[in-house]
Amino acid sequence: MTTLREYFDTEQKALNAERQWLLKHETGVEVEILCKLSYQLDNKLKYFSLFFPKECDFNAIKFILDTDEIRNGKIDEYENIQEVRFFDNPESIKLEECTFVKNIFLYIDRVIDESLKNKILEYGKKIGFSIILRDKNYAVESNDLAVPLAFISHDFRDKDELVRELARELYSLNCPVWYDEYSLKAGDNMRESFEKGIKEAKKCIVILSSNYLSNDGWAKTEFETILMRELYKKENVLIPVWHNVGSGKIYEYSPQLLNRFALSTKNGIKSLAKELSYLISQNEK
Repeated sequence: MTTLREYFDTEQKALNAERQWLLKHETGVEVEILCKLSYQLDNKLKYFSLFFPKECDFNAIKFILDTDEIRNGKIDEYENIQEVRFFDNPESIKLEECTFVKNIFLYIDRVIDESLKNKILEYGKKIGFSIILRDKNYAVESNDLAVPLAFISHDFRDKDELVRELARELYSLNCPVWYDEYSLKAGDNMRESFEKGIKEAKKCIVILSSNYLSNDGWAKTEFETILMRELYKKENVLIPVWHNVGSGKIYEYSPQLLNRFALSTKNGIKSLAKELSYLISQNEK
């Protein structure tokens, strides 16, 4: 499931400048506070996101909010000379033209009580900031509400070697997936759940391994359901992923798959997850 840190890393889809602060906890351990200054170039606005580890208390949060960088909305001394040019038109924007709207997304990596929440919000208001608080409950609730963007069709024998880690990596990239170990609950009707997942997902990732190609059970049923969705809805939703198989075996299983652009596991799971996340996010636009 997506962690609060992963939400911090992926939620603000903008041009981001980053920096860190190291603070010493009362136990003597140094903790790292992460900061992003996000530039929304279309609207010429900028705002902050801050991530505080679970060890941070109100004093640590107050200390960061009181820094000159946060108060002035600038973490890069060279911002006034930086200019962003676009690929698809001749225009450019100077970063100093972006207005600091004094919004701060505060991610705190633990569950915070109402007393601390109110204390932070009141202090933010006192110094002129609008603070949006996100603690660990936010990550839990967001995961519960997340609509899977992709369905992973696979053979159960590939879970340990590949599929379980791939699902984790996709979640870490804020790309929720329908994966049986995450999506099925005790008592669920498996066929109904699979069909619902396939019908609702934006894309269907099919892990084409030797195990999958020899599976005449659930894997075959899922594959045929995905093809039926494409035929009926006139959508291109299938993303084939070749895992240690050649074109001959793919042809024997389904010749039409050779006419599909496919991804491969040969560069590792992390690389594959990034490619899949990009393809799926492009489909969202």
